[in-house]
Amino acid sequence: MWFYRFIYWVMMTSRWYQIWSRTYRFLFQRKYTQDTDPIVKTTNFGQLQKDLDTIYYHSDTFRVLWDVCFSPHYLQHILNTIKKKGYQPTGSFDCDDFACLAVNTLDSAYKPMLMGISYKRRNHLSFKGHMICVFQLSDGSYCHMGNWGLYFGYTSLLDIAKDIADLRDSDLIGYTLLTKDLSLKQKIFI
Repeated sequence: MWFYRFIYWVMMTSRWYQIWSRTYRFLFQRKYTQDTDPIVKTTNFGQLQKDLDTIYYHSDTFRVLWDVCFSPHYLQHILNTIKKKGYQPTGSFDCDDFACLAVNTLDSAYKPMLMGISYKRRNHLSFKGHMICVFQLSDGSYCHMGNWGLYFGYTSLLDIAKDIADLRDSDLIGYTLLTKDLSLKQKIFI
């Protein structure tokens, strides 16, 4: 397990994910701006999850080096296209993008953040991860949403990370919290 923790540490310390995502946004998605695709803020997280459920999951491919977080304005463009025209433009839309759209759309009163969870599959050599939007209700409890649905009633962020790992029959390696602009807020090694 130490090897996987080391890989996770290298990935988080190098900030490769943030650098590549920002570079990709600049190179390929700068035409999607606040002027053309304004982010529609909401306090209704139930409706937001319903909107997320209209989007089809497509994993990242070689074109995006298998892991990139698209621009929130591009993601809003995708959702707008689905709502207006009834189809989803071609291209990838994976867990990072579901989470990014939710974090940028959900009202800041809920303190939404991106949470990247890294885990090692039990009885396998594979090292995996999942990105979700975590947020907090007024009673202090935590919730998360994304392409796996909307979940309530967590007392801590660690409980969420452990639950995600358990859902994948995996051992938790760690989790990372990012702000909506992909700035590192916290990284936790287990």
